[in-house]
Amino acid sequence: MTIAFNALGESLWAYAAIFACAALGFLFLRGGREERGPGYWALSFVLNALGLIFWSGSVPIDTRLYYLIGEILHITGFMFLVYGAHAFTRAPGERLRLSLFVVPWWLVWAAAILIIDTDRVLAAIVLKGLRALLLMAGGVLILAKKGGGEPTGKRM
Repeated sequence: MTIAFNALGESLWAYAAIFACAALGFLFLRGGREERGPGYWALSFVLNALGLIFWSGSVPIDTRLYYLIGEILHITGFMFLVYGAHAFTRAPGERLRLSLFVVPWWLVWAAAILIIDTDRVLAAIVLKGLRALLLMAGGVLILAKKGGGEPTGKRM
């Protein structure tokens, strides 16, 4: 007979530890150099680690509250990850273009959070889709041709 038990909380703590180690790695990578991206990435991984700790259910607060706090920390971490990619590549970043992506994204995210009680499946699909969209936008920033000047990451 196979014995099964729920190890989700422990898994999330393990992921949080991995994210914290990655954050330290980015801090060492930055190490006083002029590159801005690794500092944002380190902050991103710290926020994601904190979000995973809340999602583990180890913090003794209401279930909805720890989910919401974890979601806010996690998504803010993703935003810093993408902004770090933007800062690292020194992509020509007009604030208007960034706002045209970020403002509607936050509005849809807030709407998904508000409908969690009424339609959990739809809210989960929207939240996961928004995460994927955000990470794809970060990938596009990295792969898109940047403006002239010094090669990206040369000082690292």
